[in-house]
Amino acid sequence: MTKKDLSDGFKLPSKKTAPAPMMEKFIEAGEGKGTTSKRSATAGARCVVYLPPKLLKELRHKCTDDERSISDAVGEAIRGWLAK
Repeated sequence: MTKKDLSDGFKLPSKKTAPAPMMEKFIEAGEGKGTTSKRSATAGARCVVYLPPKLLKELRHKCTDDERSISDAVGEAIRGWLAK
């Protein structure tokens, strides 16, 4: 069996597919140590937060429903808490 035989019947997409609407707010990150491949259009510093599993699950569901990032939701909550 040759490679040609294996590829028979498979077609590549004719057009490049458009990015998902949610991905429009992301831009390509620059090169450098510790950078990710996608970065939010609004610059921010990396911070690790440990949450109870149930709270994280609820946060993920709410952010998905609202079509927003976890970082945006956590940032908003912290800004509100600091403003008290």
